[in-house]
Amino acid sequence: MVKEKQNRRNYFEQGWRVRMSASTTRKGLLKRLGINLPPRPTVPKTHAPSNAALSALTVAIALVAAWHFSIAHPAIAGFTFLPLLLKVIYLRRDRRSVELGRQAKHAPSRWVMAIFTVLSLGLILIFYGGWNGQVAGISFVVLLVSLKFLESRVLRDYFVVCVILLFLASCAFLFDSSILSILGVTFYVILIVTILHLLSTPGALATKPVLFSSARLIATALPLAILLFFLFPRIQGDFGFLPSRDENGNSQALEDRMIAGDLALAAFNNALAFRAEFDDVTPATHERYWRVKALTGERNFQWEIAPDTTWLQDERVITGQGKLLSKGFYNYTIIHQESTDPYLPYLDYLRGFSDGMLLNNTVVRLRNNGADPFIYSGSADRQRNFNMSADLVDQRFLQTEALPTSRMNRQLDTWRSLANTNAELANLVLQHFRKNPFSYTLLPPILDEEFPLEDFFFRTQSGYCEHYASTFTTIMRWLQVPARVVVGYQGGELNTSGSFIEVRYSDAHAWSELWIDGRWQRYDPTAAISPDRIEFGMQALMEMWDGGQFSDQRRGRALANFLNPSGVSAAYRFMRQTWSNASYQWNKWVVNYSVDTQKELLESLGLGKFKTLSTLMVLLIIGITIIALAQLLPSWLAREPKAIEQRLFDILIKKISRKGIIIESGSTARDIAESVIQRSPTQANEIQEIVSTFESLRYASIAAEKRATLLNSLKSQISRFRLKPGKKRQTTEN
Repeated sequence: MVKEKQNRRNYFEQGWRVRMSASTTRKGLLKRLGINLPPRPTVPKTHAPSNAALSALTVAIALVAAWHFSIAHPAIAGFTFLPLLLKVIYLRRDRRSVELGRQAKHAPSRWVMAIFTVLSLGLILIFYGGWNGQVAGISFVVLLVSLKFLESRVLRDYFVVCVILLFLASCAFLFDSSILSILGVTFYVILIVTILHLLSTPGALATKPVLFSSARLIATALPLAILLFFLFPRIQGDFGFLPSRDENGNSQALEDRMIAGDLALAAFNNALAFRAEFDDVTPATHERYWRVKALTGERNFQWEIAPDTTWLQDERVITGQGKLLSKGFYNYTIIHQESTDPYLPYLDYLRGFSDGMLLNNTVVRLRNNGADPFIYSGSADRQRNFNMSADLVDQRFLQTEALPTSRMNRQLDTWRSLANTNAELANLVLQHFRKNPFSYTLLPPILDEEFPLEDFFFRTQSGYCEHYASTFTTIMRWLQVPARVVVGYQGGELNTSGSFIEVRYSDAHAWSELWIDGRWQRYDPTAAISPDRIEFGMQALMEMWDGGQFSDQRRGRALANFLNPSGVSAAYRFMRQTWSNASYQWNKWVVNYSVDTQKELLESLGLGKFKTLSTLMVLLIIGITIIALAQLLPSWLAREPKAIEQRLFDILIKKISRKGIIIESGSTARDIAESVIQRSPTQANEIQEIVSTFESLRYASIAAEKRATLLNSLKSQISRFRLKPGKKRQTTEN
């Protein structure tokens, strides 16, 4: 046993001699070649992170884990808190161990970390099938940062955690780019910068001054960030390296089919669909019909875009007129909220459009749905300008799955006997709605499954817009008049703060179109039943809602409160519209800031006639120069010039630093002298003499003649000083 230990010791000693011999040989070879290697720098001292820094870092990770609940599966988001809670337990135990004089155990064993890692990978694979995609990828990073915090032992590990948290802060914009979102991210970045400051400084610091210092640092960088955002040349096109976009559960869309009662439920959905800003003339409420989808197929009181694949192909035929960009009577820009619907709302009657494909049913469809908020333009006329070919109006627009009963046939015969034209037939049906006790309600009664139309027409006579549009369109087909249902939005609220229209999902509406006199013409049976819905909009109508029906007794007071609010109602509307205007301007100028918006900005500044790229570069250089001068000039003017002895001593510090001694900030002259003595003890008297002369000039009150003599002496001492190589390397202490 003893012999084996001796052999092992000889083996290691022999290896050490070989390595030292090789190192000596390399140094000798470099010396013969005339190559002088710089001395190795001293390793800076490290320190244990303060309790305040670790507590703040724990809060920062907890905030990320809480935000994680809004995008990830609850099981994954909940699992993120387990490593965090375990780390808190270890930190409390470490604090108690230090108080009792025991050795602290900063993190669990490698086996525990391996188990947590395998569980994290398993959760990602189970719930997402991998980490491809925004939600899966970011969830994986959130789990990793929680595990990294759990295994952190030294200062460098905590710095890595902070860097990952900064990356996650930027990932928040992939899911929400609102004003509140950027404010939250800004405050979070300030928190991370504060943590970095606390980690980099040994000892306990007051958190409040450090927090304000971090806020000032971020505020200093904001002007440059804003300048680069607006003036840096925009890049067109998609980034192929970005993760695939996941379908957002918050996005909404109008259905491709219409079932009686669906739009009535949408009346209670106050979510924003889009905003529209008109260039010159804003149409009145009763003219604002936003066309989205045309429903051709009828299936027993249900309507859909196309009933089978053959019709589906025909429905997608392009008109051949291509993308129209001509101006109309109404010209507008729409900022659409995120949606999974590929069909775009355009104002009837469509004249020009900037995005999508124009189909033969005069609807516009995107090739890919716009999951994010997006912007586009359009124009409209007061009368339809597309004269469709009569060949496109075939038997599809006359077919119905529902067949009229004998009672309905008698009613149809009565209308046929009274009318000479299709237009007269349509007016007779609308007059029937007006003269009979039909009512408009958000809670329509349940209809008979076999004959829903007759049950509605003769018995309940109570429904929402889809009931009337479906009934009117079916009746017109029975009367051999080509007809279809159109689904979209009607009305919208005028925002007086920003002069734009806000259209919500509660404004969803259905109406009919008839082929009369060689073109499709709009007929809205809802206007015959509830003219207030079309004249004032859905929000005005909701003022009359008493929970069961639209009360005529409340009509006058409700319309007065809506059109001319006062008191608390007026203040609430003002604050709501002001915030909505701020959100609209934010989406227009920040979220949807593009090449076209940048050109519009340059034109508003009177720079539209110059080349865009060169103009932007000149503006950037001028702007960066102004910002730099505005931030640096006050400090330059306010600072006092350095004394001559301090400038001379700085020369000495540079000489010492070039020899590999790290001079940390806050080191005194005597600290520097001790570092030099530890490196080269033979120069102790020389460096101490320099420090003594410097301190006399710096702190003692001496006469002018003696001061001049000491300055000359210090200058000559520093110029003669040459640091000799030594064996010891030391870092100066604070």
